[in-house]
Order: sequence, then C-alpha cells, then structure tokens
Amino acid sequence: MFKFEFKKVIKLKYPIIIILILAFTLSLNELSIINKWHLIDNKNVKNVYERSSYLSYLVDNIYSLNLSEEDKKALERIELAEGLNFLDGTYNKADEAKDEEEKLLIFREATFEYANRQKEIIDKFGIEVPEEMQKDMDWNDFEEEIIRKNNTFLFDSPSSLYAINPFRVLIESSNSLFSIIPILAIVIISISMVGEEKLNGSLFFSKFQPIRTRDVVLSKLLVGLVLAILYSIFAIAFSLILSRKAGYPWLNGHLEVYRIFTEDGSFKYYLAYELLIRIVLYFLMMFMFFESLALLISTKVKNHFSEIFVISTILLILYVLTNSFESFRLAFNPVYSLNIKNNILGYIEYSKSKNYLEEIYIVNNGYIQYYVYLILSIVFLFLSEKNWWTVREGQKRKGKSAESHFGFEAEKLTKAPSFKIMIFASISIFIVIFSVLIAKDIKMDDYNSNGRLAFDIKNFRDNVVENAENAAIFTGDEIPASEKAKVEKVEKLYQEALKAYDYYKEGNGNDYYGLKVTELENVDRSGHMSIDNYVANTASYTESSELYKYLSENDIKPLTLSYTIFISAYQEMAKEASSFRDDNIYSHSSLYLPRRLERTYPLDLIIIGIISMMALGGYSFDKEDGNQIEFLYTEPVDRRKYHTRKVLSSFLVGLLGLGIIFVLLLILGLISEGIGDMRFPVVEYIKEIDPEKIMLEQNSYFKLTPIWKYNLRLIISYIFQIGFISSLGALVSIFIKEKLKVVAVSLGIIGGLAYLQSLVKSSIKIISPFSYIKASKMANGSTIIGSGIKTNNIYLSLIILFIWTIILLLIGLYIVKKKEVK
Repeated sequence: MFKFEFKKVIKLKYPIIIILILAFTLSLNELSIINKWHLIDNKNVKNVYERSSYLSYLVDNIYSLNLSEEDKKALERIELAEGLNFLDGTYNKADEAKDEEEKLLIFREATFEYANRQKEIIDKFGIEVPEEMQKDMDWNDFEEEIIRKNNTFLFDSPSSLYAINPFRVLIESSNSLFSIIPILAIVIISISMVGEEKLNGSLFFSKFQPIRTRDVVLSKLLVGLVLAILYSIFAIAFSLILSRKAGYPWLNGHLEVYRIFTEDGSFKYYLAYELLIRIVLYFLMMFMFFESLALLISTKVKNHFSEIFVISTILLILYVLTNSFESFRLAFNPVYSLNIKNNILGYIEYSKSKNYLEEIYIVNNGYIQYYVYLILSIVFLFLSEKNWWTVREGQKRKGKSAESHFGFEAEKLTKAPSFKIMIFASISIFIVIFSVLIAKDIKMDDYNSNGRLAFDIKNFRDNVVENAENAAIFTGDEIPASEKAKVEKVEKLYQEALKAYDYYKEGNGNDYYGLKVTELENVDRSGHMSIDNYVANTASYTESSELYKYLSENDIKPLTLSYTIFISAYQEMAKEASSFRDDNIYSHSSLYLPRRLERTYPLDLIIIGIISMMALGGYSFDKEDGNQIEFLYTEPVDRRKYHTRKVLSSFLVGLLGLGIIFVLLLILGLISEGIGDMRFPVVEYIKEIDPEKIMLEQNSYFKLTPIWKYNLRLIISYIFQIGFISSLGALVSIFIKEKLKVVAVSLGIIGGLAYLQSLVKSSIKIISPFSYIKASKMANGSTIIGSGIKTNNIYLSLIILFIWTIILLLIGLYIVKKKEVK
C-alpha cells in the first residue's frame, strides 16, 4: 500500500518540487542573514566564564578578594599586561601565517596557552574562584583534548571570526531549517492529497478493496514522513553546498564540540554530526505528531480545508503565545519543542533582580518530550483509523443559469467552508494577539506608573558611585575626574527619570516628551547618554527627534517608555535590525491598533493570507463540485464575462473580509481604550536619500502625517492589493483543480517572486507589482527605500498594482477564449 501511495506522489511531481524549493529558499535565506558577527553572537555558548575571562572576572571583583592591597595592584597590572601581550603577540604571528588554517592554529594554541597562564596566576595568588568558574575551567581543559584530537577550532577566541564553516552554519540555522514552516508546508501537501482523493471518490472506493483500514491510514502517514525525510536531506545538502559556495572552509566542522548543559556539571557533549542526526530525528518525530493530528482532524470535518485551517490556527496562536510569554516556553508545548537544538543541549539562564545578577542556572528540557510526541502520534493514528470512512467530501450542486452568474459566484465563495473557517480563524487570531498587546501595555503602564525606571536607574547610579569610590580607594587619591563625570551624568539621568514619573502620572505629554527632546538634542557619542545605547542609526535618531518634538508641542498623552527611540525604516532594511520592529508605543486604541499590530507582527502578510483563503478559488469551485464547468459550457455562456465575474466576485468577497477584519480591530480598540488621538504622528517618507547623508539632510526626507491619514492610505493600499490578488488567483485557477492549491500557488508566486526580487538590485522593481505587497510600506512611503524611486508617490504604487490587475485579467480572458477550462 505504501509503495502505491508513494508512486502517486512521484507521479504528481509538485510535492517534490515544492519541498525542493522550500529547502533551497530557507537555506539561502539563513545564509544571507548569517554574517560573521551574527554567528558569533548566537553561537552555542559553552560556559559562563570563557577562557579569556578568568583574570578579567577576578580584577572586576578585586575588592571582594581576600588579598593584600599590594597583591590587588599586582593582579590588575598582570591582567593588563597579559591581555596586551596575548593580543599583540598572537595577531603579529597570525599576520605571518601562510594560509587561513595556519592562522587558526596560531589563535587556537595562543588561546590555550593564555588560559593556562591565567590559571597559573590564580594558583600563585591562592585565589578561591567561584564554583561555576571552576567547573568551566575544568570543562575547558576537557574540551581542549577533544579539540586537539579532532583538529577543530574554537568558538570563544579571536579565531571564531575566521573559523566559521559549513557545518557550523548548518547547526546554527537548524532552528529555522527544521521549524514549524517546513512541517506545516509538508502537512498541507500530504493532507491536500488526501482531500483530492475524497473529491474524486478514490479514497472512498478503496473501502471496498481487500485492504485493511490501518494500512491505508498508515500509508498516508508514511508518505508524509518520506516527504519530511526528503526535505531534511535537501535542506542539509543545500545549506552545506551554499556555505561552501559562499567561501566558508570545511575545517572539520562536523567534529566540533557542542556541550550539553546539565545541572550536575558533568562533561557531556555531542560532536556536530551527532547533534545534527538528533536534530533531524526529533524533527521527524514532531512531524509525525502534527501529521497524525491532521489526519485525526480530517476524520472529524467535512473537507480538507477545515483540517488545515484548524491546525494552522492552533499553531499560529501557540506561536504568538510562545513568543510573547515565558510561561508558554515549556517542553510539552509542541511549538516550543521545535526549538530542538536548545532543548537537546540546554542553555545558561541568568536571573536578575534590581539590575543585579542574582543567579546563574541551567535550563535543559532534554529529549523525553519527543518520544512522548511520538507515542501521541501513534495514538492519533489509531483514533483516525476508527472514523476513517465516515466523512466523504465532494457534493454535486445544481447548476445555475448564466443570468444569475455573478451572484452565484459570490455565493459559492461566501458559502464555502473556507470562508466561514477563515472568519472564525481571523477573529480567534486577532483576539489572541490583541490580548497579548493588552498584557504588554498593562505591564508597561505598571512599570511607568510605579516609577520602576527611576528605581532601576537609581540602582545603576549606586553601582557607578560605588565603582568611583573603589577607584579612589585603589589609587589612594580622590575620585578621578573621569569617574566624577560618570557619576554626574547618571545622576542627571536619575533626576530626569523622577520627573518623567511625575509627568506620566499627570498625563503631561508636553513635559514628558520634552525631556526626551532635550536628551536627544544633547546626545553625545560616548557615555550612558549615547546614540549607541539605543541600538539605533542616524535615521532613527533624526526621526525620533522630530517625533518627540511633535508629541511635546501638541501635548499628546504619554504612551511611550521614557528612554526609548523609534526605529527608522532605513534601519529596518538592515538585516541585523529585524528584532527591533516594535516602535514602543503602548497603545491599543482603535486608531493606533492597525499600526501597532503591523509594528509587532507581520500584519500585512496575515491579512493578505486570510483574504486569499476567503476570496480565491475561481474555476476550482466548478471543477470540485461535480465538475460543474462542463454543465456551464453546454449553455451559451460568454466565457470572457464568466471570467470577469469570477475576478469581481473574488474582489468583492475580499473587500468583505477586509471590512470584517478592520471592524473587528475598531471594536476591540474602542472597547479597551477608545478611539485614540487622531493627531498622533507617523513618519511618512517623501524621498529616498543616502543614509550616510541623513544628518546633512536633517528631516527633509520625511514628514509627519496623522494616524487617521496613515490608516486611510493603509486601507486603500489593501483594496488595490486585493484586486491584484483576485486577478492572479482567477488566472491560476484556470490550470488548477483544487481551491487549496489555487491559494497556495497564488501566494507562492507572490512570496517567491517578491523574495527573489529582494535579492537583486534593478530599476525593474519600480514597475513590479511584487514591490508593493506590503500595504504598510505603501502607507508610510517606505517602498521607495532601495527601489530606485527618488520621490514617494502612493498614487504611482496604486497605478502599478491596477495596471497589473488589468494585465492579468486580460491574460485570463485570452486564455479562456482560446482554451476550454477543464
């Protein structure tokens, strides 16, 4: 039975092609965002105390050590001299190396030597080191032997900048390559094949064959599992090949050591290839869980659309909750369990109180949960077997005359199970993410209302004062001028935080935001009040200054955390800024909610996805429901009018879906916070400039637009996007039989071409419809950034989308006139 099912997959071809494209795209995407520093920062951290930090830690805590004043001074001088000699000597030798591998060997041996000399100094002074530090020193000695034996290189030395290799890239990318995205994609592919068999009756017909029900159900699961295995092979192969093409040397990366964190501190580890095997194995176990769950759901619903949307909605809600609340990050949360590498290895967690490090502890969820999910998948499989034949999809409808055709097309869309399911799913999704936003806002309001920021800065100030006093004790003199300056600066911050607390309680936006204006005007390039402390670039700084001036001058209610900055679209374009999307406006009012959701979640993509599920279908309805297309072609139907009405009905149903979403957001915001302030400003980009010249241009490249105007532009942008998608979906449906595939192919075309377009620099982007798939960027004018368009004009974006809508419509009209749709 399995062989028969797999032959069907091979014959279809498209499942293999889809997973091939998916594996290549995810591998390419991960490689494109992993630059050298990113990989170092997100490495598998093996220790709290790295080899180079022994003496540094002791010198930082020199006043708590039981040493004489003379020994304290000697220790600090040794630390400084050792560090300088190590760096200078190592880099000088490395510069003379014949090749990269010899350079890496020099760095590795120098790092080992430096660590051993530091331990000798610690023994010399008879210093008792912390327990965790001693464990890490012992681990480093143990790891050193393995590294020499396998001839690999370090994560925690200057060599880590050069020792990036294909296997290290693969391991670091594993949480993305083996994530919910490929699992959901493969589940949808395999379930849609089951749905197709329900439609044509072949699945129900097999009931009367001499085949056990268990074999039928098991074969469906195994086909999906084979697809998941093929995806894993493709993903690994593409990742390694692309990394080699990118110039990363092999460097025995498959033999690198990955430490397993345990509470008892035992020396357990996996070599890289052993870790990869386990990651893939547990990924396949998780796939079996989701696939068997989908098969079980398929026995409880009347169509495969329902099962896909039920499981997709559950996963999306779990994903949002997992990323928003720490309490959901549990081993038996299936979404969190897909963080496979961290679950296998464990990681170091730090607990802080009052800005001070209180405790270092180990988190290790292990691997037991994956076997639990495997057992659950077997249970789901048996439950699926009991009801496998109870549901049969596909019901022939009565034909309608061409005269009532337009209403009939709209009725088919609105009465389709997918429309009702997506209404329910969208309401559920938006209520969940709205609840998450409210929870964040309550937390931030409590933080501001209770003066926590001032309290935190006070602790920081006390620490700075203590360090200054210790510096005076160490030198035997008065507090150095540099330390005095630090104390004065942090004292100023503390006094401003106290004022901010008072202004926030009073609702005094003029003075509250005025403090921020003053701070940004006096920002310097060093110290605590530095632009570098905001993780922001010049564009973010420039735009934030203007925003805060406007907020202060118009006395708008305080809605931000005191010391924060708005991230510019110019900075968002940089890959490293992807985690700074939230603009820190803690408001969920009706007017601001769409903007807030767009800044916190990919609202554009969620809305387009939901509307596509509701509105797309085209000819697939006629082909699915008793092949009604043949009946229609027996009547004198104008095929061009027939196609046009399909596009228009999709467009109107899409508008209905858009209206439902925005009315829901309006009601949620109105109930919880009210309509909001119509004057609240949003940055609108009016021309593209070189980011390096932003300080010279000042604010001439953008202007502030009120939130109501931004929302109006946002809705208009969505309307034109719906027109384009409706025309594209109708064209695609000419060649495809199932609605689900029509939606998947349409979104795949849009997403795939938009991604490929982002990888090239060409003026063709100006006339490409895929440059305008994000309504939020059209609304604030940021589509011009990197597009080659020098000035922003939303009308140009709308015209281009409209032209492409007409082009796709005309292509569809030409095809249906020349070709019979089957």
